[in-house]
Amino acid sequence: MRNRFVKDIIAEKIGIKILSGSYPPASKLPSIREVAGQENRSTTTVQRTFYELERRGLIYKNRTSGYFVIHNRQRIIQLKIEECNHLTRVLYTELKKLGYSEQEVTALLEKHIPAEEQQN
Repeated sequence: MRNRFVKDIIAEKIGIKILSGSYPPASKLPSIREVAGQENRSTTTVQRTFYELERRGLIYKNRTSGYFVIHNRQRIIQLKIEECNHLTRVLYTELKKLGYSEQEVTALLEKHIPAEEQQN
């Protein structure tokens, strides 16, 4: 396990909400103070979180209104696919380090996907 900065953990939480659609395109994000209160962190930490999300291209800042999810749905879909590919590579690599074969990794994934999702 690697150590992670708090800003990265919060950025991951917000990023997941954006990529999953909980925060739809063009929606206003909670204020820095609101997120700081929810996460029990300083506003400086949350400011760094928002800078990171902005750097990743998930949000933008309106000088007078706060932070918003980007408008471009296609870009969000592209970022979601990139995140899926990244997580798949990480999972595969970590399982290989544990000694699992490609076939065993596939079997593990199939075992843990609920039956109703496999039919779709």
